[in-house]
Amino acid sequence: MIANREILLARPHPFIVAEMAPFLAQLGFTPVRLNSVAELATATPRAVGAVISLAVGSTIPESAAQVLTVLRRHHARMPVVFVSLLDFDTARSVLTGLAVKTEVGAKLIAAGSIDSHDRDLGKPDTFLYVAKSDLETPEQRALVGQMLLRHFA
Repeated sequence: MIANREILLARPHPFIVAEMAPFLAQLGFTPVRLNSVAELATATPRAVGAVISLAVGSTIPESAAQVLTVLRRHHARMPVVFVSLLDFDTARSVLTGLAVKTEVGAKLIAAGSIDSHDRDLGKPDTFLYVAKSDLETPEQRALVGQMLLRHFA
């Protein structure tokens, strides 16, 4: 288990709160739900990563691009995971546009589509993407879990 390693739920959405937070907790992380973008400036040093929803709506009104910009300002090297209900092929253009808009040259990795030992996991310029469908079967959950552990190591 990973003691006291927090994951910032930087742009909460019901999927993140209902499914990703318990999944992260099962992996040994402590999910910390943020209520505003301003809280990114005061995130604890135990925070080892952030999860940002690509959903149109969130409990935080700022867009995913705005949240990523503020996150990078305060935590430039923090690994980021994006989540959505969309499959990776549909979300790819959104993620690519987000990287361009925020001037982050990012490698995109789909959680359910490659080996869990990709050497770019954990790098701040790697965006790991988790779709809701990536958590449907025990086998998929195990693979995503391995990737999250490496990404947030």
